[in-house]
Amino acid sequence: KNGASPSFPIIMDNISLDFLSRKMNNSSFDINYLSPTGLIGFWVLLIGFIFTGIMFYFVFFRLNEDDDSYKDRKRKNLEKENQKKKIARLYPKG
Repeated sequence: KNGASPSFPIIMDNISLDFLSRKMNNSSFDINYLSPTGLIGFWVLLIGFIFTGIMFYFVFFRLNEDDDSYKDRKRKNLEKENQKKKIARLYPKG
């Protein structure tokens, strides 16, 4: 419809990023600390990799283990006994 409207948000983004970078350079905090080779960026990446690895372990390895709790085993045994009783009632021996 209007050719100028799609470029307007991009121009505004560039202006706001330029303003942000100038403001950050005037302060005592340098934005380069957040880069992957910077001090804070390195630690953010390292903690992110550790967190991702832990989540990967819990989702793909820990959840696949077939460890049932005591109450769950008791419930399953009770269900099996009830099933045997119902089968015995349907097919009486005699």
